[in-house]
Amino acid sequence: MFELALTTDAVPNTSGGGNWTPWVPATHSSTTTTLTLSGGTKILSTGTAPSTSYTLRGTLPVQPVTGLRLTLYPYDYNTADALPATLGRAFNGNFVLSEIKATNFP
Repeated sequence: MFELALTTDAVPNTSGGGNWTPWVPATHSSTTTTLTLSGGTKILSTGTAPSTSYTLRGTLPVQPVTGLRLTLYPYDYNTADALPATLGRAFNGNFVLSEIKATNFP
């Protein structure tokens, strides 16, 4: 489960302070899992694929964006395995972010 937030601060604060605005995309899709909103601003990916690509689209609530923050929340993807909640979907619970691409379309 994850949440995205944006800031317009000249120097984004990465230690938890600052002016961060949660961003909820208007549309969201995944190549191999199902994405749903949870708790209003968090996005939950469910399904069996530990490796996937997400596409999130929507209008940004603040301009100009000077920082993007990705927050991960532990989630128990398989309650039957008796293992604790994890941040990622990999077999060992890891979350790997390999690319973020932001594009502004007119």
